[in-house]
Amino acid sequence: MTTQPPSSETVPAEVFDAVALAHDHMRWDREPGTFDASVLEVLEGIAASRRGKALFLGCGSGREAASFSANGWDCVLVDYSPTMLELARERLGTNGIEFVLTSVDEYLDTLDDRFDFVSMVGEVLGYVPDPPALLAAAASVVDSLGVLIVTWADADRLGVGTLRGDVASFHEKGDLHISAWTAEIYGRWALAAGLAVGTELGAYSESPRRCWIH
Repeated sequence: MTTQPPSSETVPAEVFDAVALAHDHMRWDREPGTFDASVLEVLEGIAASRRGKALFLGCGSGREAASFSANGWDCVLVDYSPTMLELARERLGTNGIEFVLTSVDEYLDTLDDRFDFVSMVGEVLGYVPDPPALLAAAASVVDSLGVLIVTWADADRLGVGTLRGDVASFHEKGDLHISAWTAEIYGRWALAAGLAVGTELGAYSESPRRCWIH
């Protein structure tokens, strides 16, 4: 299957504000399915195994940062949706957490720091015009002994399940254009970004999403 190409523009922040305002109806955020639960289990293991600085790019409601905050990590959460960031503040509090309201690419363009853990969970790469460039930028801020985790939509599995069951209407209306690619293409991007192939979390029957841990 061919890839589903990126949009020529980043999805507007207002679209994610609308998703956030539908938060009470976002069952996937409160009751994660098999794929999300597996990702969260991996994150919890990393968070409990060490301490350090963690960066969450496209943090959304802050769900993936919860275990890091609870384990005493210094966390930076980046999102260009003010409504999503407010949900993250409500969920996590503010102790040891920096909330940054900007796009992930603009944040990385000006960043002069390294992190022990970087997250791009939530198919962040799929909502930007240049996914390989963003992957390379994210890889560049990971400490030499750090971990980068990325989830993305597999073009060979787009007919399997849904990307976000409770916000499917946003996709159907075209507001949330998401790009997809094959594992081979993602692997090439990762190698070009200087990332080791890492570990693939696996594919699940309920979801077209994949997760690689570098």
